[in-house]
Amino acid sequence: MKVERSNAVVHITISDIMQSHRLDPIRVTLDDIEPGRGRITIGCYGRAWESYWGAMGDQGIAQFFASCDNHYLISNLAPDLHASRYSADALVSLARKTIRGRRKGTAACRFEYDPLTKAQAEELMGRVDELANCETESQCWSKAELLEEIFGPDGTMMAVQATETNPEYGHLERICNAVREALKQIAPAAEET
Repeated sequence: MKVERSNAVVHITISDIMQSHRLDPIRVTLDDIEPGRGRITIGCYGRAWESYWGAMGDQGIAQFFASCDNHYLISNLAPDLHASRYSADALVSLARKTIRGRRKGTAACRFEYDPLTKAQAEELMGRVDELANCETESQCWSKAELLEEIFGPDGTMMAVQATETNPEYGHLERICNAVREALKQIAPAAEET
């Protein structure tokens, strides 16, 4: 067994950021494994994210992280986290907008070829709140008939496009911004030593 000790690990705590970024203290561990290879671990309020980069050019992990945009960083730190997510509230809103568009025959409506009469529109508007129970995309299938009446033949497929901003993604964006700012502050100090 080969055991190596590394002096290239740096721990940073970012505090007093509740006002500026609406975040609890963040703990960051930077591990420059060797030139061009590094790992970062970020922890905030009991959650942690980690990523490894094996081809950073001649940059260290701090410089590399500070130079990347949030979308790229989040796709590495939390690959299954998306900027938007399905929402029953968004589905109800999209359904109402579609019914109004089909009734008025506006260009914004996806089903211009299938306008609604006043009675049809009123009946569908009266049933739209049934969609509020579709808390997940898979629950939309239980309302397939209503969705098809509103959105047309591909109603259930249209329903999954009802999305809202994902607050978890926004939270991780704020964390990445705070870490990036902190790394930019300490970079000149690290270069002097």
